[in-house]
Amino acid sequence: MTPAGTVYKGPAFKSFLELRDIIATRREPFARGFSAALIQYALGRPCGFSDEPLIDAMVHQAEPRQFAVREFIRTLVNSKAFHSK
Repeated sequence: MTPAGTVYKGPAFKSFLELRDIIATRREPFARGFSAALIQYALGRPCGFSDEPLIDAMVHQAEPRQFAVREFIRTLVNSKAFHSK
């Protein structure tokens, strides 16, 4: 089975490589979505409007380091939201 689909409000893809290329052109929106998913997983609750500053901080810290996953995690683990969960 070949991975294929359509990005939400975006183009279709027929392979992993095409999906990878689409994501590479939308780095910040992908990083924001990744941050929200990570917050939801780590805090055990839905990501909400009050989490926007944390999402901004995660993306801001990760961007200069080429969006390294460890930077998203480091920012989340050091956040007040994580320590008060």
